[in-house]
Amino acid sequence: MAGGSDDSIALQHDLTSKLGRSLDPHMLLMMLESHSSGTIAIFDRTSIMRAKADLLEKNTKMIDYLKEVREEIGDSTDKYDAQKDEVIKELRTQSEFFEKLTDLFSDPDFQAQTRTMRASSQVLELLISTHGYEESIVDDIYKYAKFNYDIGNYELALEWLGRFIQLAPQNHSHSLDAVWGRLAAAICSEQFEVAHEAMIQLRDNIDQTSGREGGPSALQLLQQRTWLLHWSLFIFFNGLSRGKELLIELFLHNADYTHAIQTMAPWLLRYLTAAVVLSINSRKRKTIERDLVKIIEQEEYAYKDPITEFILCLYVKFDFQKAQVYLEECEKVLENDFFLRNYTKEFIENARQIIFETFCRIHQCISISRLAEKLNMNEKEAERWIVNLIRNARLDAKIDTKRGHVVMSDHATNAHQQVIEKTKHLQFRTSLLSTFIDRRMGKEKGSDVPQWAMRDNKGKGKNNGERRSQWRQ
Repeated sequence: MAGGSDDSIALQHDLTSKLGRSLDPHMLLMMLESHSSGTIAIFDRTSIMRAKADLLEKNTKMIDYLKEVREEIGDSTDKYDAQKDEVIKELRTQSEFFEKLTDLFSDPDFQAQTRTMRASSQVLELLISTHGYEESIVDDIYKYAKFNYDIGNYELALEWLGRFIQLAPQNHSHSLDAVWGRLAAAICSEQFEVAHEAMIQLRDNIDQTSGREGGPSALQLLQQRTWLLHWSLFIFFNGLSRGKELLIELFLHNADYTHAIQTMAPWLLRYLTAAVVLSINSRKRKTIERDLVKIIEQEEYAYKDPITEFILCLYVKFDFQKAQVYLEECEKVLENDFFLRNYTKEFIENARQIIFETFCRIHQCISISRLAEKLNMNEKEAERWIVNLIRNARLDAKIDTKRGHVVMSDHATNAHQQVIEKTKHLQFRTSLLSTFIDRRMGKEKGSDVPQWAMRDNKGKGKNNGERRSQWRQ
C-alpha cells in the first residue's frame, strides 16, 4: 500500500479482484495498467507487475509486453525468445494465407454482391463456388481473429470476427463466442460505440435463448448476464452518449439483470449508485432514486461502501452528519476506482446538491454556516456555490446576506389548484364505478349472460356439471 488513511480507505473498498472474476484477461490488464502506471496508486507496484506478468503469460501471446514486465521485476526473459519466434512465424503464415481473402473482402464488387444476400450461407456459397475456398474457411477465420486478439491486435480481431459472424450459420459452435469476442475486441480497441452495438446484440442473444429447449441452463444465463454487466462498465463510463442513462436502464429497470446483480455481483451497486447521482437532472429522477434506495436497502447485508451508504444516510436515515463523513470517503474511493475516477468532481458536486435539497425539504430558513458544515465547504465557498445554483435556476431560494441565511421559497399549492388535482380523474372513476355496478346488477338478474352461454342452461344436472368441469380443465 502506498500511504496513509486515504489509501487505506481506498484499498478497503477496492473492487479490482471482485470485478476481475467476470472480466476478460485483456480487460483486467487495462485495469492493472492503471494501477501500475500510478494513475491509481494504492497497491505496491511490484505486486501489480507480478500480477500483470502472470496474466500475460497464462492468457495472451503478447511476448514483447511480457518480457518488458518480467525485466522490470528482475526475472529472466531468455525462455521467451523461442516463444516470440513461434508467434512471429505463425503471424507471418496466417497473414500470407489471409492476404488474398482480405483483398477480396475489400473489393467493391464483392461488397456489392454480398449486400444483396440475406443469409450467411449465400455469402459462403459465393466464396466456395466462385473463389475456390472450402467450407472450412469459416473456422479458419475464427482462429485468425482469435490469434490477433491474443497478440493484442484488437482492431484486426474485431474486423475478422465481423466477417466470421457474416459467414457462420447461427448454429455454428463458435457463433456465441464470436459475439463475445467482438464485444471484447471493441472494448480493448476503445471503439465504444461499436462495443455498445455488440453489447446489445449479445444481450438480445442471451435473452432469446432463455427458456429455449436445449438452450443454456438458468445458472448459465445468470453467469452470462453477470459477465455482460461487468463488461458494460467499460462502455457506459467511457464517454458513450447517454451512457449513465443506459446503465440505469440495464442495471435497475431490467428485472433479469437486476436479479443478476443481487445474486452474483452486489458490488455493481456502486456503479449504479454513481450513475444515479451523476444523472441528477434526469426527468425520472424521483422514480429512479426510489427504486435505487429500495435495492440498496435490500442488499446492504451483502454489500456496502461509502457511495451506497451515503445514499442510505440521506434518503432513509436522514443522518446528515454521517452523510458528510461518507461524502469525504466517497471522494477517496472514487479517485481510486478505474471506472469512476474521471467523474469524482462531478459526483461530489451533485452529491452536495442532493444533501442541500434534502436538507431544504426539512427546513425553510437555513444558516449558511450550518450548510457549509454539511457540505464540507467553508462559508464563502458554500455561499458562492448556492448563488450559482440560484443563478442556474436549479434552486428556488433567496440569500439573506445580513443574517447569513438561505430562505427557501414557499411552494404551497393554493386551495383551487388542490381541488383541481384531486378531482381531475373523478369523472373517469365515476364512469368506471357505474359500469361495474351495471355489470354486477346484470349478473344477478341473468341479463348480462350472452346467448351462446345460455343455450345449454336448460340442460341442468350431471351433464351441465360435466361441461363446466371440462372448461376448467
